[in-house]
Amino acid sequence: MNNTFNIGIMASVSHIGYTPPLDVYPGAQGAWSLRKLATAWVGPAIRVRRISDGAFQDIGFSANGDLDTVALLAFMANPTDSLEVETWFDQSGNGNDLRQATILQQPLIVGAGVIQTAGPNGKPTTVWDGTAVTNNDNMQTAVGWTGFLDGSQFQVQRMPDGVTDLSGLMFQGQVPGEYYSFYESGNVADPVDNAGGIAMPASEYWVDNVQVAPKNRDQLFQDYGPAGGPGNFHYLAMLHLNLTGFTSLKVGQQTIVAPDGKCSEIIHFNVDYTASRAAITANQQAYYG
Repeated sequence: MNNTFNIGIMASVSHIGYTPPLDVYPGAQGAWSLRKLATAWVGPAIRVRRISDGAFQDIGFSANGDLDTVALLAFMANPTDSLEVETWFDQSGNGNDLRQATILQQPLIVGAGVIQTAGPNGKPTTVWDGTAVTNNDNMQTAVGWTGFLDGSQFQVQRMPDGVTDLSGLMFQGQVPGEYYSFYESGNVADPVDNAGGIAMPASEYWVDNVQVAPKNRDQLFQDYGPAGGPGNFHYLAMLHLNLTGFTSLKVGQQTIVAPDGKCSEIIHFNVDYTASRAAITANQQAYYG
């Protein structure tokens, strides 16, 4: 990243059109978004790969903290080009960038010249479709992930459209200590996951400010996903996550051949933000709609 880009980002901080959540709620262990989450962050949002020729480009933010969609579209080699996300940069400052080197497993950000969007406000999103691969899209942290006893995670995502196997976006820990925020298809065993009976972390699940119980993957989808219709935009909070011993995390879907939906933001805290759950979710809702 060159000096000109750094200067432009720092000069634009005072013009952000919303309150960056990490300015108010510190302690993020990983923070990935298509908006600027902290005024202190001077890096890009994503690194994209151009499908037409495989070239790469880092994409940052506009002056108001949005994804720089002008730069994104300017990187296309032709009007019908597509761009996929190779790296989703961690804005927490901890270097937990999410990466996926396999081309067919990289989430889409521009399809045939059209920026992918989700939510009432039409903000850019990543589309996790895992085209023509057995293991669908997933991105993994390249560096070690320090375990902790009590944490909180907030996601902004859209469930897939009318899929038949109840698949949804996931946040996955390294096997054998893995867990999913939306479990694999058919997994109704809580507190056990699909990786051989490993205990799931004790946690509370809130979707659109409604506490979800029972906390199994299929029930989450049935309550908040599409019943054969278009997927809805949802705000997911998971509290009291026990991730001791995890050395890396994956985001996306690992084993089901089905559309995974869309993901716009994940903020993963290494502190308990139960008391601020509603406020953090409200910040996300105000931006995405």
